[in-house]
Amino acid sequence: MSEILFTILLAVLLDRLVPDRQGFQPFLWYRDWAESIEERFNGGKRLQGVGATLLAILPIVAGVVLVRYVLGEIGWVLRFAFDVIVLYLCLDVYRLGKSAVMPTRPISSCAN
Repeated sequence: MSEILFTILLAVLLDRLVPDRQGFQPFLWYRDWAESIEERFNGGKRLQGVGATLLAILPIVAGVVLVRYVLGEIGWVLRFAFDVIVLYLCLDVYRLGKSAVMPTRPISSCAN
């Protein structure tokens, strides 16, 4: 329980200390890959959408689980550092907060 808490706290602290990644886009390749899957599986049927979603998500989840397992076998510190980095990449609270504030300005100006 305390390891999870420390992982979350360190990832949030890292996001707070390094809010702007200066053009570092770790998921740019994923967007291209997901778009290519969408082009191939876009048939308008639910089963095709479920298959495309699984094809887009499962390899990444399996890769993260595999790397976490290997690092955990080498040493718990490496697994802990990997957990913090993965959570930091997923959080991105700073940019999420900035993008959430942008739409509220035009909405609040229309209300007046």
